[in-house]
Amino acid sequence: MIRKAQREDIPLIQSLAKQSWNSHYLARADRLYVGYDVLR
Repeated sequence: MIRKAQREDIPLIQSLAKQSWNSHYLARADRLYVGYDVLR
């Protein structure tokens, strides 16, 4: 059953989107900067 997003769900949705974007970005960064510590 699909329900409309509740106001409380918004931070969860945002954090999930941020996580997936970050993992995608970091995976690309790892390929671009092999051996370079991007995170520090």
